[in-house]
Amino acid sequence: MIMSLFRSRSSPIPALLYKEVVAASRRETFYRDFAVPDTPQGRFEMVVLHACLLLRQTRHRPEMEALAQDVVDLMFTELDSALREMGIGDMAVPRRMKKLAGAIYGRFAAYDEAFKSKTSDDMCETLRRNIDFADRSGGVMALADYLRAADDILTRQFDVETVLAGRIDFPPCVVTPAS
Repeated sequence: MIMSLFRSRSSPIPALLYKEVVAASRRETFYRDFAVPDTPQGRFEMVVLHACLLLRQTRHRPEMEALAQDVVDLMFTELDSALREMGIGDMAVPRRMKKLAGAIYGRFAAYDEAFKSKTSDDMCETLRRNIDFADRSGGVMALADYLRAADDILTRQFDVETVLAGRIDFPPCVVTPAS
């Protein structure tokens, strides 16, 4: 993280990737069909999930390390701004950011472990711990299925040049009708 202080911030690529993360996290399907609460907390959780999907693709690629860190740094900068816009006082923001950092890195680790599991049960349990689903029946399973499919698709179709150009193609959310 200290080395990020010495890198040039002139590249628009981290901002473009973060914009892709936010756009994917704001898909109406998550809130309408998957029962993720359409609240600042629910939106935060979806941004963290999509950032996790991006980071899972970049972490074992040395040429992507600095870019991935820049995206995470930008995410924290945006969270800091959001807290201030919500009226959190200047004295309280650093404390809140420290708590958020712990929450985010904890979620990254928990979701990474859940992705390693062969079943959706671990992912569902991790999602339930972090997201207060409005409807506990099918939303958590639908979101777990989306995340597993998205991770698989991104892994198979990951293209370094596309990401270095500021694009990551998160797959669409598909709602399967109940049988």
